Amino acid sequence: MNRTWLSKLAFAGFGALTVCSLAHAAGVPGQGTWETTLQGRDLDGDQSNGFEAYYDTTQNLTWLADANLAATSGVSEAGLMLGYNPFFGPAGAPNTAVGFAFAANLYGIDDWQLPSLSLGNEIYQVVCEPGRTTCDNIPTGRYEVVPGSSQLQQLMDVTLGNRSSSNDSYSLENTGPFKNVQSGPYWSSKFMATTYSFSGWQYDAASGQHVQLPYSGSGYAWLVRVGDVAAVPEPQSVVMWAFGLLALMGAVSRRKAANFGQHHIQSGVDHA
Repeated sequence: MNRTWLSKLAFAGFGALTVCSLAHAAGVPGQGTWETTLQGRDLDGDQSNGFEAYYDTTQNLTWLADANLAATSGVSEAGLMLGYNPFFGPAGAPNTAVGFAFAANLYGIDDWQLPSLSLGNEIYQVVCEPGRTTCDNIPTGRYEVVPGSSQLQQLMDVTLGNRSSSNDSYSLENTGPFKNVQSGPYWSSKFMATTYSFSGWQYDAASGQHVQLPYSGSGYAWLVRVGDVAAVPEPQSVVMWAFGLLALMGAVSRRKAANFGQHHIQSGVDHA
């Protein structure tokens, strides 16, 4: 997928430029389904440094292994970014979560995005005062998240098992195989324009709740893409595959020609 943008970011083979805070959790064996539903993907060809992404077989998504790439790559010191900047077009500005995901080109893959979610059909009510460019607080009750429709909540609650099925309590205990998971708010891809502001939705990994905030609020960005990266071959791989196919076809043709010639020689001997 080709994208044109004034300042396209490129991350390929990057190092840890900035030390970011770690989550208050680690991988917990036996909690959630992550040990059977997450499959590691080696994107840089070096298995010694671990997997760069994990394919979520339950949601058909590929999650970046680094849950705070903005800090790791040095784009943001702590990884916190504005949600969306409507003044720079659909992609947003480079220092916004939407723009960061839009511009990311990791290991030749450039269709990363923020986690998505679905909302209920309630009529949106503007809660900002006239003349205000931003809103101090936008109650989450204006739009309710459709149960089971939040990609990040599904990952945190079910796959990593951070929500108790018995009493619906939430605690960030398990981060599974991921690194740099932050105990704080992560932007989703859901942003909506209102009369006086532009608001977006976050999933708070500390509380397990969805919060609606003005786009000027701050949050982390966990990059994800639809589908399995293993099904997206590198251009070089396609070329090598094509050459291999041509070589195989040539070998088959030569074998057929040799067999045909041998058959005629044998036929001539038989008639002699």
